[in-house]
Amino acid sequence: MSLFMYDMDELRSQVQEAFGDTEHYLVVVKHNNWQSDIIKLFINTLYYATDSSRQFIVYFSPKGIYEKELGTPIKSDFVLMPWHEIEELTLKPWWAHKVIRFLHLGKSMGYEVNFWGRVNKDNKANLANLVANNWRRDL
Repeated sequence: MSLFMYDMDELRSQVQEAFGDTEHYLVVVKHNNWQSDIIKLFINTLYYATDSSRQFIVYFSPKGIYEKELGTPIKSDFVLMPWHEIEELTLKPWWAHKVIRFLHLGKSMGYEVNFWGRVNKDNKANLANLVANNWRRDL
């Protein structure tokens, strides 16, 4: 199922059902560093286009970051990345969005947080709340 098939109410209900609130999640797009993008582009243009547009719901809890990919034909659950496995969590401003970057078990991870669009309506308020509360790491 494509992201175009989702609406805000459906995404909120998935988060509410899994975690009991809708204040600590973001709808994000996978963000690769420029080196990975160039390599993937040379390997296969289709792979580059598919990989760089994968969308996720990420939920921040005191246990860690839960991730669920949107648009996969297989029903998936949220997968936990515990805080003790995460290092160097940063938030970088870009042109019209922000990028969350961190290392998970030594692998560089990145998510692009957009603030416009029909499924990104909660991102601005939720991101401000998460940053103000240190990503919920200290709870």
